[in-house]
Amino acid sequence: MVTFGDIAQNVAVRVDPADAKTDVYVGLEHLDPSSLHLRQWGHPSDVTGQKLAFKKGDVFFGRRRAYQRKLAVAEFVGALQGKHARKGVFITTGTFAQGAVEYAAGIDSKVVLIDGKRLAELMIEFDVGVSTRATYQVKRIDSDYFNEE
Repeated sequence: MVTFGDIAQNVAVRVDPADAKTDVYVGLEHLDPSSLHLRQWGHPSDVTGQKLAFKKGDVFFGRRRAYQRKLAVAEFVGALQGKHARKGVFITTGTFAQGAVEYAAGIDSKVVLIDGKRLAELMIEFDVGVSTRATYQVKRIDSDYFNEE
């Protein structure tokens, strides 16, 4: 089984907020449980102790509660309809709540749900973001070699 850690690197660079060269601090307390959008943030002076650094280009990955995964799918479908789109692909590195799967299956729009396991399989199949660690030779017996003439 391939895990998310097999295809992504966890960067855990810590920074003292006093030394941070930024005016914005985002913590889990800034994530609204009823939305996928970041609508609030703080200032580094609000924080004590070291925190993980987050730079442009980094992917912020946090585990959300099961009910939020359903909410995320519903919000995604609403965004599709707002653009008059009939198809969409929703990807998570975790798993979808059963309610989200049932919701996506019961709507008119075609929404493909790709969970973390399927994402890893697709990345390996299409050689995206992966590297080869080892290769193996598969051999077969050459029966002609053993036939006497």
